[in-house]
Amino acid sequence: MQPNDYPQPSYSPPSSPVGDPYDFLNQTNQSPSPLNLIKGKSFKTKMLLIIFVFLVIVIILAIVKSILSSNNALNMTSMYAVLSSQQEINTLASTGAQSSTSQSYLNFSYTALATSATNETKLSSLLNANGYKLNPALIVTQPNLTNQLTQAQQNSTFDATYGPIISAQLQNYRTVLVNAYKLNKSPVIREYLNTDYQNAGLLIKMFNSSYG
Repeated sequence: MQPNDYPQPSYSPPSSPVGDPYDFLNQTNQSPSPLNLIKGKSFKTKMLLIIFVFLVIVIILAIVKSILSSNNALNMTSMYAVLSSQQEINTLASTGAQSSTSQSYLNFSYTALATSATNETKLSSLLNANGYKLNPALIVTQPNLTNQLTQAQQNSTFDATYGPIISAQLQNYRTVLVNAYKLNKSPVIREYLNTDYQNAGLLIKMFNSSYG
């Protein structure tokens, strides 16, 4: 047999796939579900994965709670400033109610005393109800103002001294309230401060009427 007589191997070109050549466009990437991730794993591995996921959830919740709490956290320095100003007005008005010789000043002093005492009690109760334990040592007043009134009483110039002092403290109180409002984001505290600011404005108006 001649070399050319050997049977030649048959060859046929690869056939093209039958079907839509663009079928790959309709295929979607399917990511494994969380259940598939632990399927087939050992019991120990499954428990470790579950504990890990649980810890991640706890950490996320703690971060969210921390963020929300920080938005409503109180600036206690400003709260003590409000309480101190209320106590100051309370002390001065009490002295005025006892020592003033003017009926207009007497009426104003009783009103200011009742208002400041009520405001102080409400704020203290509000803070205590929200877990803020107050330190009385941080509620401070100015003893020199009381001393001035005592001296004025001895010199028979009480009303002339009392008027400017109580007026200045009312103005200062409104400034303290505005500052506290800016420093605190709690809606409840802001509502309280806004009400106090309006009440302070009414006291100032009443005092101006008495002084005139």
